[in-house]
Amino acid sequence: MNSKTLTKIGLLLGMIGVILIFRWGPPQPSFVQGGSIQPEGDTIINNSGKTIDEYNQEIAKKESTFKFMSKVGLILIFVGFACQLTAIYIPEKVNNKKN
Repeated sequence: MNSKTLTKIGLLLGMIGVILIFRWGPPQPSFVQGGSIQPEGDTIINNSGKTIDEYNQEIAKKESTFKFMSKVGLILIFVGFACQLTAIYIPEKVNNKKN
């Protein structure tokens, strides 16, 4: 693999990582569970028919997804930088043709 290809891969991974962090990184929505009055877990909230426990489970899943995707984005950025840094040390092939 030549240095230009490795640099392109690094840039692409970095861009994808930034997009992931932009979508799933901070600032994140509030993942506060429960209500302000702290009703029991089987209390139905709003007109949705969901209980507090169901709402808390839904919020916990969203929080887990946000944390996972933001970590993936950060990892992609670091791998992209590593590819670009590695590309600096790959020697370019020089044509030795005599004119």
